[in-house]
Amino acid sequence: AVVVLSVLALLSSSGSSTGSLRLQVSLGPGDRFTMEPALAWSPEGDVLVLQAYRGDSRFLFQRALDDFEFEPIPGTDGAGFGPFFSPNGEWIGFRHGQGLRKVPAAGGAPVRVLDEAGNSHGAAWGRDDRLIYAAYSEGGLWRVSASGGTPERLTQVDLDAREIAHWWPQLLPGGKAVLFTVQSAPTDSSRVSVLLLESGEQKQVLHGGWYARYVQTDHLVFMRGETMWGAPFDVNRLELTGPPIHLLDSIAVEPGDGVAAYAFSAQGTLAYVATSELRPDHELVWVTRDGTEEPLLERPGQYRDPSLSPDGERVAVLEMTSGVEWDVRVHELNSGRATWVTRDAVRAFAPLWTPSGSHVVYTVEDPFYELYRRAADASTPAEPLVVNGTDKMASSISPDGNLLAFSQGNLGRADIWIQPLHGAGAAWEFRTSPSNLRFPSFAPNGRWLAYESDETGQPEIWVQGYPDSRLGRKQVSIDGGRHPLWTRGGRELVFRKGSAVWAVSIDPDSGEPGIPERLFDGPYLFASNFSRQHDVTPDGSKFVMVKTPPNFAPRKINIVLNWFEELKAKVGN
Repeated sequence: AVVVLSVLALLSSSGSSTGSLRLQVSLGPGDRFTMEPALAWSPEGDVLVLQAYRGDSRFLFQRALDDFEFEPIPGTDGAGFGPFFSPNGEWIGFRHGQGLRKVPAAGGAPVRVLDEAGNSHGAAWGRDDRLIYAAYSEGGLWRVSASGGTPERLTQVDLDAREIAHWWPQLLPGGKAVLFTVQSAPTDSSRVSVLLLESGEQKQVLHGGWYARYVQTDHLVFMRGETMWGAPFDVNRLELTGPPIHLLDSIAVEPGDGVAAYAFSAQGTLAYVATSELRPDHELVWVTRDGTEEPLLERPGQYRDPSLSPDGERVAVLEMTSGVEWDVRVHELNSGRATWVTRDAVRAFAPLWTPSGSHVVYTVEDPFYELYRRAADASTPAEPLVVNGTDKMASSISPDGNLLAFSQGNLGRADIWIQPLHGAGAAWEFRTSPSNLRFPSFAPNGRWLAYESDETGQPEIWVQGYPDSRLGRKQVSIDGGRHPLWTRGGRELVFRKGSAVWAVSIDPDSGEPGIPERLFDGPYLFASNFSRQHDVTPDGSKFVMVKTPPNFAPRKINIVLNWFEELKAKVGN
């Protein structure tokens, strides 16, 4: 912080108006970024806010330029992402669960704005003391008083035009128009539009860009892949006045949330997080129950969602094929050969093998999360399994290969459904709840279905009789658990708690669980709401894990002083 202030003073005293300067600041040794790296500057440009972990607890952190460290903002523990300031800088807004909260920037207790803001993906605070927020689960942009009240819908997502959502609003000067991203799949096919608040008219500004921000120098900056672009922008005519120009490479992004890790202050200081901070190459490794580790694939890479074939000789895994998209690839462990199951420039995830090992079931964002099946050797075209305009995730196939269990709903609430894999039978709802039910898993003996539920206030593992619900249900995990998988012929469940792997014995007849036992821990990728980051052999002896680099802790932030002058020099006026 002292260096930043000294440099600012030096630039001012030297009369420099064109020279930018690059610095780097960092979170504390025990802190690390989340995977949704949204940043925000205060209106005065003297405070930077971001979301990060301290230990296992997630907070909003802030750092003033005259402070030495980032510190958690009290009362924001468990906060979601997308911090934003009030125009006078006195409040910081943020997503909390499904709702919106605000907290005094000078310190104090958070205040509820909305309990149901539809899994907000960005918000803007107007000078009229109203918030415009993006409600993912409800679709479109909404407006509500910063003091709470009844929300007003501003835009409606056009499903016929393959829109996914309207995200990341920014009020333009004068407060009469809102810049926002029309999110589509693939991500780089998204659009940037403007909403005129008085008339409700929408005007497209750009096709092929996302996470756009208006700059006070009359420019528009936006993302394509992991690259920032800029173009001159007429804020009165609401249109670009010149071609986009390449600005910066390798900015960390989370395309599933349509967010990029950059923010600039009104005074011209840019802060951003590099791709290497959040997405280093990973290793796929075998890990035994006692934590002994050996390589599974020879080369590190951008890997996610491993799924082991029933014969244990192949692994299906997600691999990044561009800065923002993922595809499914099958690796033969003995020969080293690999086959792309998807290569469609759309986001695929959560591969799942059929019991015969002949096909892979997976999810594609198209624009909803839809379920497809394709031969593991890519010898046949992809076949739609469940395509109904509702988000869903496949999780398990019955031992006889006839039924697919999946979760269906939005990010805040999902139910468990069953779909026949053969014939023309319709899917049916197996279990519904006001809670979030995910990752159903058929027991090998066909008597039980394990799944994850947050009905207790946090994700826990449960088993329920299947198909005979009269067998009842029982909570398996204690103090948290995610992503259950059966082993040992249905006599054991393994699951995740953060980076650790746990196991618990299950009576195959009664479903009665034993006492959970931690097997091993290490630098392994965490579970997520979308897919598992581990798999296990049927006998429970070895696990497939995604290993992060040793001592990896994403915490560095790049700072560019006098960035507006650099922007004008590159893009022009």
